[in-house]
Amino acid sequence: VSTEQLAKARVRLADNLQLQVAHGVISAGRAREALANVTPKASLAAAVAGTGLAVEVIPERLDPKLELYAELETLVAPGVIIVSNTSTFPIRELTQRLAHPERFIIAHFFNPAELVPLVEIVTMAKTAEPVVANVAARPTQDPAADLPAPVAQATGTVRWRESVAFMARGRGRRAFRG
Repeated sequence: VSTEQLAKARVRLADNLQLQVAHGVISAGRAREALANVTPKASLAAAVAGTGLAVEVIPERLDPKLELYAELETLVAPGVIIVSNTSTFPIRELTQRLAHPERFIIAHFFNPAELVPLVEIVTMAKTAEPVVANVAARPTQDPAADLPAPVAQATGTVRWRESVAFMARGRGRRAFRG
């Protein structure tokens, strides 16, 4: 990551915080505090040095996520919790190459995260209890259920599939043609 990209990201963050201040979502003091808590780093190693929690929020493509988790395992201390924000992939797919899947969870926040105080926590049978205790009081899914996606995404997928089938049966009108 270049210093120019980091500077642009910081400006965007500051702009977003000021927009929230302008709409009364947060105070100006809280915006300053939030911005002060962000320290851009040019390398992944520098970004995760000394952390107790590493949260991944990269685009929803499996291979880059798996590569990032493998790299994270080499960079962070043994007790560091690795978290994905995915709404797409099952936890078993994300942990397939990890040496220590017991310290991995999904914590899927709902957008806009600063306004919707809801985070879906997804664990699995291998997830260590201290990891769960450090992240949430209780997971939103039964670790033994092995669901194909976080609950919110799974129910959305069902709605989408049924809508497509409804249209395919000629029971609806297409809003757009092209």
